[in-house]
Parts: sequence; structure tokens; C-alpha cells
Amino acid sequence: MCFTCGIRGRTSLAGGRFPTADWKSLGRSIRRLRKERGLNQAQLSELAGISAVTISQIENGLTNPAIGTVEMLAKALSTSVPALYLSRTDQPRRTDEALINTVSKNIDARRTYLGLSSAEMAQRAELSQSYVSKIKHARLLPKVSRLVKLARALGVQPSWLLAEAFDPAKAVPGETSYIHVHDIAARIFMIREGKGLTVLGASQLAGWHPSLWYELEGKRRDYALLTVLTVCDVLGAGLSDLIDETD
Repeated sequence: MCFTCGIRGRTSLAGGRFPTADWKSLGRSIRRLRKERGLNQAQLSELAGISAVTISQIENGLTNPAIGTVEMLAKALSTSVPALYLSRTDQPRRTDEALINTVSKNIDARRTYLGLSSAEMAQRAELSQSYVSKIKHARLLPKVSRLVKLARALGVQPSWLLAEAFDPAKAVPGETSYIHVHDIAARIFMIREGKGLTVLGASQLAGWHPSLWYELEGKRRDYALLTVLTVCDVLGAGLSDLIDETD
């Protein structure tokens, strides 16, 4: 049976290919998950047994991949084809481009409101000017630890910097403390347990292999923002529950 049967009323895919709008969106989903897994295209190519050129074409919406190809990519990314497919059609706001632009716009709006230069903001955040410049020009999405540093430098909560409706004049109290990245693992664990979800259940909802969820809860390194957003969706939690100071 075709995996798309029953998904939003779609019928079988003619010729084993995706409708145009869907395979372009699917390519963005593959790129997002690849980056979440910390893989470059060459590494994914090796894991999936597909050429890096083909992966690049798929991710950029230049070719309509065969279902068999997508199955190999899904396996290499420790997910399933349905989860990979639905991750784009159900969550269109979770694109790299949209988040990068939102974070860039909000950070720059707050910086301007405070009358800070980019160099002054970088110094406050203890980040390099080149790194801050990449954010300012919407060239990258910071990981959680650096988002927290920027939030601290700007006197806002980290989650505010991802909000579509951002008020640059709003600030946190001066005595606010900020979360350490290693505390996020404990928050994920507590929220999941409070929801009565097992690791297996949570990982199935995310479309991940359970080992990836175990890694999240035992992690002492940095988190990708897209990963944290997926966890929020699975747990029905707000982003502020995971990365903001809640006291």
C-alpha cells in the first residue's frame, strides 16, 4: 500500500513520484532534518547510498525523487517516509529560511531599539563580530546556547527572538537569570514524564528513532533550534518552557 494513502486524503502516487508542490516541500524537510542531525550532504550521501549531487538537487527542489530514494534518505535520517512527508505539510513554519529571517529581524530590531552597534552587541554576548554579522544578514540560525547569549545581551527572553510578533521595547527584569543548555535536558524529561509519555511514544510522534530522544534527554551539548521546536510540538509545550527563565 502506498504510504500516502490516508494522509490528508491523498491517493496513490502515479509513477512512484510526488506532486510538484509536495516534492519541493519534501526537499526542504530533508535538508532541515539533515542539519538537525549535524550531517553535511556528503555524510548523508554515504549513509543513504545516494550521490551528494542528487541530495543537493532534492533539497533545492530541482528534481522529483522516486519514493525508493526518499525511503533510503528517511532511513539514513532515522525517520520514516510518512513522518518526513508530514513534517513539511503539517509544519510549514518550520523552515530554515523563515526562522532565520525571524530571528535576524527580531535581534536587529532590539539592537536598534537599544542603540547598540553590531560590535557592541557582539561584545555583550561574548560572540565574534563575524558570527553576529551572519545572524544580522540572515545567513544562519543560532543554536540554543548562542541564542541565550544574544537574549542576555539584549535583555529579552530567548523565546521572544523567535516570535513573529516581537516588541523590541519589551524587556525582562534586570535580575533575570538565563538557562544553561544542560538544563534543557532535565526540562524535556520532566515535561515528557508529566505528560505520561514514554520515550518510545515521544520518539514515534517526532518520527525519530528512540535513540535520538534518549540522546536529547541525556545531552550536555548544544541543541539546534529546529530540534527544540520539534520537541515542543511533540510535548505540547511552549518554547518558553524549554529555553526561558521560568522563575
